Amino acid sequence: MDINQIHKKVSLLEGICAEAVEIGLKAAVDRFGEPVRFQGNRAFLEETVKVALEHGIALEPGSPMARDIYERAIAERGNQLGPSKDRTPYRAPEKKQEVGKGKGLAL
Repeated sequence: MDINQIHKKVSLLEGICAEAVEIGLKAAVDRFGEPVRFQGNRAFLEETVKVALEHGIALEPGSPMARDIYERAIAERGNQLGPSKDRTPYRAPEKKQEVGKGKGLAL
């Protein structure tokens, strides 16, 4: 296997990892809201911070190493966090008028 084939495989794996982290972050935001608390090994932390900053997802570091990586990334990029780019703002569900048994809607 030559170096070009190895590079292609590594690039593919990196893309898959980034996609998996993105899916996980979006699922966490949908389920728990922001900020998303994160921790793990250095490679996971760095990928999580990178993807979160790209998609405007606020994070809450769950360890000192996570905090250091997150703060360094924010300092390098500038604080670009704002509302998530991929989500519509939360809106409370509309109130529905209930109709009781034997009653119609009064118009």
